Amino acid sequence: MDIGFISLIIFLPLAGIPIILLLPDRSGYIMRRLVTGIFGIEILLSLIAFYAFNPVGDVNTPNMIYDWMSLSFYDELPWISMDLGMLGELNISYSLGIDGLSIWLIILTSFIMLVATLASHTIKVKLKGYYVLLLLLGTTIFGCFAAMDLFLFFLFFEFMLLPMYFLIGLWGGPRKEYAAIKFFLYTLAGSMMILVVMIGLYVSAIDPIATGEKAGLIDIQQPLTEQVEVVQSELAQGNIEEQYWVRTFKWAYLTDTGNYLPNSIFSSNDFKIWGESARSLAFLALFIGFLIKLPGVPFHTWLPDAHVEAPTPISVVLAALLLKVGGYGILRMAYSIFPEGAIQYGYLIGILGVISIIYAALVALASKDLKKMIAYSSVSHMGFFLLGIASLTNEGFMGANFQLFSHGLISAMLFLIAGVVYSRTHDRTINHYGGLAKKMPKYTFFVVIAFFASLGLPGFSGFIAEIFVFLGGFSSSTENGILPRSLVIIAAIGLILTAGYYLWTLQRMFFGKFYYREKEKERSLVDLEPVDYLMFTPLAIAILFFGLFPQIFIDGVAPTVEGLINHIMSSTTK
Repeated sequence: MDIGFISLIIFLPLAGIPIILLLPDRSGYIMRRLVTGIFGIEILLSLIAFYAFNPVGDVNTPNMIYDWMSLSFYDELPWISMDLGMLGELNISYSLGIDGLSIWLIILTSFIMLVATLASHTIKVKLKGYYVLLLLLGTTIFGCFAAMDLFLFFLFFEFMLLPMYFLIGLWGGPRKEYAAIKFFLYTLAGSMMILVVMIGLYVSAIDPIATGEKAGLIDIQQPLTEQVEVVQSELAQGNIEEQYWVRTFKWAYLTDTGNYLPNSIFSSNDFKIWGESARSLAFLALFIGFLIKLPGVPFHTWLPDAHVEAPTPISVVLAALLLKVGGYGILRMAYSIFPEGAIQYGYLIGILGVISIIYAALVALASKDLKKMIAYSSVSHMGFFLLGIASLTNEGFMGANFQLFSHGLISAMLFLIAGVVYSRTHDRTINHYGGLAKKMPKYTFFVVIAFFASLGLPGFSGFIAEIFVFLGGFSSSTENGILPRSLVIIAAIGLILTAGYYLWTLQRMFFGKFYYREKEKERSLVDLEPVDYLMFTPLAIAILFFGLFPQIFIDGVAPTVEGLINHIMSSTTK
């Protein structure tokens, strides 16, 4: 499977844009069917990729040089090259690949984008622009999960802002402009932090193979591992002239400090800025930049506003996918490129995770708006992701990755649930409803599944994610001493609070005598329509399946998780 197949997964949604633009404005049904078909094909392509996926990695250049990597389908093509004269050469490649961190997120993306398209039947105005932006958004998300060049990743990451900004700002609720601008500014601020680190990496890192070829130190036809070591040795001794340097943004080479120029800003921890290691500051910049996207406390305030104002299908994409790009970026970029930062700040990241878990759960408990409650539950559940990666254990990392995938399924279902009552009454206030189980029993059935899955009931995917996070947190104290067990015990309070706000909401809205505050709208509270079953049923099945049979996920992720942990822990010996 070559670069063309991965490119097809990324850019297939763009093929639908010119067709939609040629259709008349009144062809909303055809547009929706077209977009549904495109994301249906994406599911098929992602499943083909999963079938051919090798968890331990294929034979390719990064895997041969770095035995901790497990990249599959890796390939690259020349993209941007600039001769800088005596300063060497700039080389940006179109590099794509898939590993355990990304394969399940690509599958999740194709599935959620299809669900969001089905949910888009509630969108009635400006349909042409809406579906064009939805397709564009899908491409940027796929691109983020497959890009293996930091420059290429950043392009997809940044371009993601554009369609989401307009999807919230044009099709959102009464305060849609405020929510869209707040989302844009927060995320842009994070992007600028990432960009600063990118500039530092540009002046610090080189491509050892391309540089070795130019300097006559590498024969591409011969085994590369030992030749790369020679290039790195010569580079460290200052024996390679500047004119031979080939600067790069390739992720694989950025993870190895042997590819950094001597005395450059990120070559070692000896370079200080304000008395702190430049590499440590770069880790923090990347971590915070992606934490804003995740989001975690205290950078979470854009999320409730964006969710409350966004239309239901966009809330689904935002919670299930865009938040996951933040978590993915932390692992792919911050933890991989600056692994010593993961150790140095592991305890603080754990504290941040616990604060996110408990604080957001308390706010969710006090929320009167159903959608806002679900939004804060997302912040709380992403705290478990932070706790898992802070542990620096195989169990914790597995739980964190499982949480990204599982929460993508559960949060999509939760926001669809909020959308059902809102589409009927345009009211999300929890206390305005009562006894809905009598009026909408089938709807209540799916609500119970989603709520219990989110609070971590055994048998659902949420339980598997959280139990691995707690196992990793407890073992961290003995394996590496990063997280004390007391911190993990405090995090368990979040489980009680989560159960509290879900069960309380269930009791108030669905049990007891049927009630809705506005009598004239009671007739609109009808049970699920056929299109609702098309959305809820596969989500419920997936949540149950991965809760009962998590091994299929674990097998695909385990080699990547183990390799990343080894890479991080070995950074202390360099």
